[in-house]
Amino acid sequence: MEEEASDMVTQQCLEEIEIILEGNPEEGLKLAKQTLVGKILAEKNLNRGAVKEILSKAWNVDEELTITDLGPNVFLFAFSEKKQVVKVVQEGPWFVMGHLLSLQNWIPEASVFEVNYDFVSFWIQLHNLPLEMISAKNAVKLAGTIGEVLTVENPLVNGQLVRPFIRVRVKVNIKKPLVTGCWVPRKDLPRIWVQIRYERLQGFCYNCGVIGHENRKCKIKQVMAFFGPSRPKYGPSMGIPPARPISSIVAKNLSRIKKLKGQEATDVDNKETRTKAHHQPQDQTAEVQRVEQSQGQQTGEQTTQETRQNHQGSAFSEQVGPTNPSPPQFPTSDSVLKELILKATLISNYMDPKLAPLNPFAPNMAQTSHQSSLRSPICLAQT
Repeated sequence: MEEEASDMVTQQCLEEIEIILEGNPEEGLKLAKQTLVGKILAEKNLNRGAVKEILSKAWNVDEELTITDLGPNVFLFAFSEKKQVVKVVQEGPWFVMGHLLSLQNWIPEASVFEVNYDFVSFWIQLHNLPLEMISAKNAVKLAGTIGEVLTVENPLVNGQLVRPFIRVRVKVNIKKPLVTGCWVPRKDLPRIWVQIRYERLQGFCYNCGVIGHENRKCKIKQVMAFFGPSRPKYGPSMGIPPARPISSIVAKNLSRIKKLKGQEATDVDNKETRTKAHHQPQDQTAEVQRVEQSQGQQTGEQTTQETRQNHQGSAFSEQVGPTNPSPPQFPTSDSVLKELILKATLISNYMDPKLAPLNPFAPNMAQTSHQSSLRSPICLAQT
């Protein structure tokens, strides 16, 4: 018994001892920038596998995300890069199966079980503001009544109003009823109700305006609106789809302006070119015509010279003749044929002594007896 009592005293003494541990602030800060812890505000435990699958697809970082269970509806999310954490936080809040996921940064000096899940960052929109009251300064005043102001998107860009409402990033205490709006006094007109709407709002009670439980389980009677006692204060109209970031709107407008300016510059250049061509000086026009005529004459002379050369080449070819001449072609006209027959007959008469009467060079030859025989071929030839 004495030994057991002694061990218990020793154990109590050890539990009271503080053990100093060494920390690595740089490594802890690096891990904190790539890590988030989250709690799903649901009254029942959700399926862990389904939760992991839904968030992996929603964040589109399936291969670079590690999800670890820390307890009922509590998870640790480890990312590979800091920019992924920033993207997920900026696009929040996120809902799983209709229940809000409270995402928080893990402070390096704190334990994971010391993380506070009571504050969630929302993008809110301030509607129904008078034109002269739309400013970033007034947005900070209005959003400050809800919670800590993180970011304000000024709708005035380069003196131009991009949209008629103000968008603000606010850290909201989800343990308290949501703020629906406020009254704003005016100098010469009645006061006006400025409506506050929450982007991506789901899973809140229409009776009390608190996120995290359903109407049927709420013990508070339905609260009515300040601006209309006959209307409920909370309802679906408090939620609104996410608006486009002001930076993307400005970038798109700048791109469109640059495109229009480029088109205008092109049109101006074309117009100046047409104007110069229309108002060209007469002396310059005449000079251009003279140049064109001169070029035309030179082209004509060149063509004529080439034609002459072609004719000379053809004549020379006809005179010289081809290298391998073809056999001679004898004429076949009637006059030439008659002339050939006559010549042949005369030669025959000259060589034949019987035809002496027709040969003046053949003396002492009778002519009468052979005239008929001579005339017959000649007459035949003449026919």
